[in-house]
Amino acid sequence: MIRRNHNDEELEDKDIPFEDSYTDLENSNATYEQIIKNLKQLPPRLKNIAFLFFVQRLSPKEIGEMLNINTNTVYAYVSRIRKILLDTKDENI
Repeated sequence: MIRRNHNDEELEDKDIPFEDSYTDLENSNATYEQIIKNLKQLPPRLKNIAFLFFVQRLSPKEIGEMLNINTNTVYAYVSRIRKILLDTKDENI
């Protein structure tokens, strides 16, 4: 399957990071309201990375270059963000 990134470049499935990120959402018991509440509670740095990754659809490599952080750190942040957003407990972050 061929997809396009934000620069309208063709991407193969192997080039798309975290392809399962949407299946995490589908398999979660989190409601839309809980996800939005959790999003609002993210620290500014994680909120910025969430925006760049999920909304702007930048790759971890692009985010790392933009924010001057290691690509592996971006992967760790995205993983942490996903866990926080899908958390169904009523606790503060």
